[in-house]
Amino acid sequence: MQEKVYHFCVKSILVSSLALAGSAWAQSAYEESISGDLSDDANAPTLITSSQTTITVGFTTDREGLDRDIFTIEVPTGFELSGVILDDYNSNYPENLGFVGFSSGAVLDADPILPTATGLLGWYLPDESNVGQDLFLEMGQAAGAIGYDEPLPSGFYTFWAQETSDSNDEWVLSVVLSPVDTTCVADVNGNGSVDFSDLVQLLSAFGPCASCVEDLDESGSVDFNDLDSMLSFWGPC
Repeated sequence: MQEKVYHFCVKSILVSSLALAGSAWAQSAYEESISGDLSDDANAPTLITSSQTTITVGFTTDREGLDRDIFTIEVPTGFELSGVILDDYNSNYPENLGFVGFSSGAVLDADPILPTATGLLGWYLPDESNVGQDLFLEMGQAAGAIGYDEPLPSGFYTFWAQETSDSNDEWVLSVVLSPVDTTCVADVNGNGSVDFSDLVQLLSAFGPCASCVEDLDESGSVDFNDLDSMLSFWGPC
């Protein structure tokens, strides 16, 4: 009887431990303590892949050891980048300001050795008081950055985080993706209806196209897929 109770207790402890480990793992798309250090190379950032609409990254930075972290995420077609939430930030120097910025593309369009906002879409200097806040829109208003005031389209985005003083800090950062509202995406001339004027505009743009409104599926080309999509939205919208 005692042996059965012992085995039951051991089994319960193992199951509980595995459940907790699974829960912790599920909270992050990338956790440095599990998956290894993020890259510090602007030209070779760590690519973080996830099928989730919230991509959570846990990492540490250390100015004294020049431990900056640089990683890339992909916003798939049909989604847009809509949030950058500071889930957690703990510093051994409470008055320290961290730094987080990002650029478009699969490499960082800035030089972290010579810090400058040139090439960055946005940046922010968070401290512990910012925990729980969505920094996305404020990052887009930062001085010297390219800037933005609305969600950003599908594509690759590369993030850069580091310290501004000799401190060791722990970060948990969540990048939020939202589905694109496609209710009237085919109304390319914005007249409130998908009609022949939209069709003529789309046909006139047929072929390779960089970020044009007629490229409904954002494939880089206006083609028959876009035509089929437009016809499926035909009528008032």
